[in-house]
Amino acid sequence: MKEYESINKYSDLTSYGFNALTGEACAYSMRILFDMNKEGEDIMKVFLGLPDNTNFAENWNSKVGGKEAISSIMLARRTVVDLCEFILMQKGYSIIYTSKEDFNIVGSNIILEHYANHDGYGGRYNTAANTPNINGRNVHQFTGRTL
Repeated sequence: MKEYESINKYSDLTSYGFNALTGEACAYSMRILFDMNKEGEDIMKVFLGLPDNTNFAENWNSKVGGKEAISSIMLARRTVVDLCEFILMQKGYSIIYTSKEDFNIVGSNIILEHYANHDGYGGRYNTAANTPNINGRNVHQFTGRTL
């Protein structure tokens, strides 16, 4: 695992299965239209807590990150930031720094002084990183059920 990993533009999401297409698809200019490949769809289902048999809208383009696009979704701009934080936590990073001013999300397992001491970043510490979970859903300690 790298010392840190950052997502600081929509095109960085292609390596996780998401291709940002346009903000013009939303009548309220709140959401971005993304095509997804299989990896992106799998991440989105876990992120939203959806069952495996969930069907998303039809894709608009043929490729996402060199792989076949299979669906699309519209996400609110603020939700994209949450998605990026979720992706980095799923990858095993326990500290997430998120810019308060622009689109920059950084995951790390060590304190990065530049981000920790910068007023423009808020930190999120993944305190559940070592608790039993399945795809980001905690396992109830007494019953063993996934919450």
